[in-house]
Amino acid sequence: MIERLKKVILLQFSKMKDKFVLITGTTNGIGKDLEKIYLSKNFKVISLNRIDSNINKTKNVYNYNIDITKEDEIILLFKKLHENNLDPDIFIFNAGINKIDFDQDFDIDNFNEVIKTNFFSVMFFCNHIKKLKYSNKKLIFISSFSTIFPNKNSLGYYFSKLLINRYFNEVQKNDLNNNYKLFSFGPINTKIKRFIKNENKLNKLAFSFLSISSFKAAKVIFNHSISNRKIINYPYRVYLFYKLCRLIKTFTGNE
Repeated sequence: MIERLKKVILLQFSKMKDKFVLITGTTNGIGKDLEKIYLSKNFKVISLNRIDSNINKTKNVYNYNIDITKEDEIILLFKKLHENNLDPDIFIFNAGINKIDFDQDFDIDNFNEVIKTNFFSVMFFCNHIKKLKYSNKKLIFISSFSTIFPNKNSLGYYFSKLLINRYFNEVQKNDLNNNYKLFSFGPINTKIKRFIKNENKLNKLAFSFLSISSFKAAKVIFNHSISNRKIINYPYRVYLFYKLCRLIKTFTGNE
């Protein structure tokens, strides 16, 4: 029985050997950890970054420096992938930034940069994938619990993730093959400190206690990328906590 199980597992891995995953934003955080995990599972990784530093130059990693906020660069990328016979089976739209855009004044430049990076870039990819009439490609979108309980200093991040959620809700209606997935996460512990500086002590403690590691988030994405679930909220207890906070604020009128 055990030998038979080993053969089944080996067969599954052999099927994965020539599979490609395209990941945006692999310089650090979730993207870098996703790259490591997919490589360990015999995937070939198409890695997209704006800069040429801190990239993985090992075997089976194909690095492309690209500004994903520019549609012409994305079009050129697809041409290069086609020329090099690189055909992604999975697209993970991980790249995202979070900037303080509302402190004492509203910083429209920071707001626009976040919206372009987190939302418009994803739309550029999705529109081009649609034009190429790709079939049976998995598209993975990454959102945040901030859509439930936003940080008052980063409006651009909040709206960008709301837009991602809205787009996903529309496209998944016709997704009969379970190719679209949306992952929403609580705060990632490597990036929250500067965004909670104006919060009270209790909120700071809550954010620190509820945060998760980028590796854990990446592992959840990989494990559920082949599951039947379309929407994954992780950690679920934190998701429920955010929903509770939202309800309390609504009923107390403390918006």
